[in-house]
Amino acid sequence: MKKILIVTICVLVLSFTAFAEWNYSIEQDGSRVEAREYNRIISLSPGAVEVMYMIGAQDKLLAIGTSRSGIWPQEETSLLDNVGSITKPSLEKVVALEPDLVILNSMSTEFAETLEQHGIPYLLFATDSLEAMLEELPVFGVICGRPQEAIKLSAEKFEKLDSVREKLEEKPLNLKGAFLYTASPIQGFNEESLPGQILEILGCENMVSSTMARPILTPEYVVEQNPDFLFGAMAITKAEDITNSNPLLLETRAGKEGNVYLVPSQKILRPTPRVIDFIEELYEQLSELTE
Repeated sequence: MKKILIVTICVLVLSFTAFAEWNYSIEQDGSRVEAREYNRIISLSPGAVEVMYMIGAQDKLLAIGTSRSGIWPQEETSLLDNVGSITKPSLEKVVALEPDLVILNSMSTEFAETLEQHGIPYLLFATDSLEAMLEELPVFGVICGRPQEAIKLSAEKFEKLDSVREKLEEKPLNLKGAFLYTASPIQGFNEESLPGQILEILGCENMVSSTMARPILTPEYVVEQNPDFLFGAMAITKAEDITNSNPLLLETRAGKEGNVYLVPSQKILRPTPRVIDFIEELYEQLSELTE
């Protein structure tokens, strides 16, 4: 299966490089960028920046958009030129740098029309699926001039996912929990979110079930669900804030046994290959709760 996957990825890369253009549209606007190597890239996608460093394509970066939670590897990305925040980039700075490509994420898609008016090529680096992100890496490798490195990275992370799934077959977690966005009020990430996908891969029940992306949960509801663990992120800066803000949660298994933790937001909300590494770490951490 793994050999078939690697061969398929290689064929995809060869297919894309064989054509003059690759159709990559944002909200079906029909935008097109050539499937070739770009050398003057501005990235408003923190995830794309991370991938570029992972495949050794950081030399293609002219500038980035800044993020409140930082961008890995922060000791290097903090030194890069920036064009403002990922949500409010400066058009003046972007135009002045004369990029041959601008990479957008889901929070900067409105900037696409402005770029189009100035004749600046752009593409969207965003996906709601971890596996789709890994499948698209080779295409991104073509854009950055590192196709083989991207193929290797994709294959390595798929292999790591397979390894986690094999461990789960031998030792299932069978736990219930949630990733929380805020502590007061309690907001959690639903099943469709990236944190929700992480729990699904780990075979854990997500106690946050809603059509809303981040529904508000009452302390009474959380007590009724009796989660085995709780992870805080985003607006939560200390794990203890979760139970301090909601003393009722001390009645849950998570509260009684101290299974309340803080996780770096970028590790659960940014669809990059590093999320796969974090899933492996989480499995090892949560497996201790089953012993």
